[in-house]
Amino acid sequence: MNSINFLRINDRYLALQIKIYSNLIMLNKDNFLTQITGKEIYKSFKKNDLSQKNLQKPFFVHFKLKKPISKKKIQEFNPHFSCKQINFKKKYQKKNLKIYQDCRPSTKKDRFEILKICKENTSSSRFVKDNFFRKLLKYPLRYYWLENSFRNKSGKFLIVCLKNKKIGGFCLLQKIKKKLNINIICTSKKFSNQKIGSSIIAYVNNKIMKKYKIHLYAGTQDYNTHALSFYKKNKFIHMSTNYIYHIKNKGNK
Repeated sequence: MNSINFLRINDRYLALQIKIYSNLIMLNKDNFLTQITGKEIYKSFKKNDLSQKNLQKPFFVHFKLKKPISKKKIQEFNPHFSCKQINFKKKYQKKNLKIYQDCRPSTKKDRFEILKICKENTSSSRFVKDNFFRKLLKYPLRYYWLENSFRNKSGKFLIVCLKNKKIGGFCLLQKIKKKLNINIICTSKKFSNQKIGSSIIAYVNNKIMKKYKIHLYAGTQDYNTHALSFYKKNKFIHMSTNYIYHIKNKGNK
């Protein structure tokens, strides 16, 4: 075999390998969830990733999609948890909004009280409502999320709301380019229905949104009627809906 034919064969083999590799769909590991649970956990935002090739090993994968999957796919992959995520947007207002309770940026001294509120059994997170995932953690997911934010503060704001000089609730926000996202907003059970959350939203508008001239974004699950009512009451606009699916391989029990 001369060198030219060898190169041609080698090129065809290489092209075939590239084609095979490109057809394999690679899931992204969710490093944060993997770290706090000790399990192999993956995430995806693409419907095409829902493939038997991807679901051979025992692990947990959560999908956030723009469109629902078909009934055929539901039967094939049998998600053990599913819901809709309702996404909201609130435009910043030049006029200051009314703040009913005192709010301020958090300090190091607030850490214990904030984490204590995180442990309360009030979370409606999909990772809490998912019975399989909930067993992997001692506390609600927001506890670990907030702990992680104390170590990585880049672009983040943590606001607390006070009632009778005690922390009644808090909000963790993250600024990404021209968006301000609510990562967590939480009120202690002791201070429910005392305009803690609304005061935080007003404070964020007056102090942060106006400063950067950016809008505020939030998301919650369709079954969380309390949160849906809260966002509508505080003049958030429904922007879009995502479809959530949690799938665990048969190797996971």
